[in-house]
Amino acid sequence: MLQTDAFAAYVFFMLSAGLGPKRSSHGRTMETMTERKPFDIETRWPDVFAPLSAEQRTIVVQTLANQWLEGWEPNRGDVADLADLVRGALTEAEYDARARARAKQQAAARG
Repeated sequence: MLQTDAFAAYVFFMLSAGLGPKRSSHGRTMETMTERKPFDIETRWPDVFAPLSAEQRTIVVQTLANQWLEGWEPNRGDVADLADLVRGALTEAEYDARARARAKQQAAARG
């Protein structure tokens, strides 16, 4: 069974770099559910999910849903890379390198 440690490490990096959701003093996100996009990940990028088996699709969706509930907003690059990792098209090292590069790029864009 594929472990999603690489994705969790990426999300941790993003949050520790200040790229996650703003939180109140109680630890809750300051955005409301009405401000967030619904978690319709499979309908946003159906081409990303098309090559996945039912089991792989479940792994990807559950992993992303968990992070979304923590305040992370999915983007196509992260979703596609995780799907590629799960179906074996990327190694963990390749996935980690892409995730680090994307996180650094996003941090630089925010200044």
